[in-house]
Amino acid sequence: MLSDEKIKEIVETRIQRTEKLGFQSGGSGHMGHVSFRIDDIKSRNLDGGKTEISFSYTLMVETEFTYYPDNPPYEYPASGTLLIESNDQILG
Repeated sequence: MLSDEKIKEIVETRIQRTEKLGFQSGGSGHMGHVSFRIDDIKSRNLDGGKTEISFSYTLMVETEFTYYPDNPPYEYPASGTLLIESNDQILG
C-alpha cells in the first residue's frame, strides 16, 4: 500500500511531465507563468496489489497583467487517473 506522501509525489510528477509549466512567452511576446494546484486526490486498492489514483487539479496562467481582484489569473480544471503496480510502476 502506498503512503499519502508517495501518492502525492507520484501525482505531482505526472502533472509536471504532462503539462507545460513555468515561464513562457506568448505570440505577442508577453511573458506568462503556468503553475498548478492539486485540488483532490483519491486512491483505492485493487486486486493484485495495484492502486488506482484519481486526481483533479487546477492550472493557473499568470501574466504581467494579472492583479487581484480585478484581473485574476486564468484558471482551468483538469483531472487524471493512474494505475500503479505494487512495485510503484505506473501502468497507465
